[in-house]
Amino acid sequence: MILRRIAEAIRARDWFTFSIEFAIVVAGVFIGIQVANWNNLRIDRANERVYLEALAEDVRKDLSDIEVTIAVETMRISALDHLIRQATGTSLPDGFDSARGRIDIVSYPPYPDDDPFDVGYTLFIMNSVPSRRAAYETIINSGGLGLIRDTSMVREIQEYYARVDSIRGFADTMQLTRQRFVESKRQAGISPVDGHSMEDLIGLFSEDGGMTTAAKEYWLFTNYHLRQLFGHQQAAKRFVEILEGGIQP
Repeated sequence: MILRRIAEAIRARDWFTFSIEFAIVVAGVFIGIQVANWNNLRIDRANERVYLEALAEDVRKDLSDIEVTIAVETMRISALDHLIRQATGTSLPDGFDSARGRIDIVSYPPYPDDDPFDVGYTLFIMNSVPSRRAAYETIINSGGLGLIRDTSMVREIQEYYARVDSIRGFADTMQLTRQRFVESKRQAGISPVDGHSMEDLIGLFSEDGGMTTAAKEYWLFTNYHLRQLFGHQQAAKRFVEILEGGIQP
């Protein structure tokens, strides 16, 4: 309709009408573009919020799993400490001086005499590093990082999952140490399901230098793994706070 009036104004050389009708067309196109841009921006902001909420939920669940993993690791290092001390009659060091500086041993409670858990299974079990990556992988695969306006938030996200990958890398190395420990027990005819008491194991380990050596190595790796987990726990708590701050309207 407007285009027909513009054509008629041109044929009639009615430049005033032409200018008005043309201005209406331009204004309509401009408003349409602005509305489309506003709608796209609204969708982007809604998607950004969804992504951050999903990430925060994943990390909250990570924190719950990290707490369990720390508890498992603490029980194991405490049991290893007691077993090694009693089997060898020597105390374990409280730290090491290295080229990287002093490496302290994490604090952990003494092994309780009335521990209700099966010591064989306590020494056998090893939890993997908790990490739920569904939200992160969805963001990466969909190009969603580009929707997050705060570049420092993007960096926090990348650093969090890089830290997870680093801890997982150490856990793979630690798994080899665990396998050597388990294999040394297997060669001595000890299975985690045999139901040996701590006193039984102390007697068996005191007669086998290979098992105590493997236990010391496993104790040391468990210590470092615990240090990583404690640091990761604090980083995850901070990361959740940052994500929740970004979710606020």
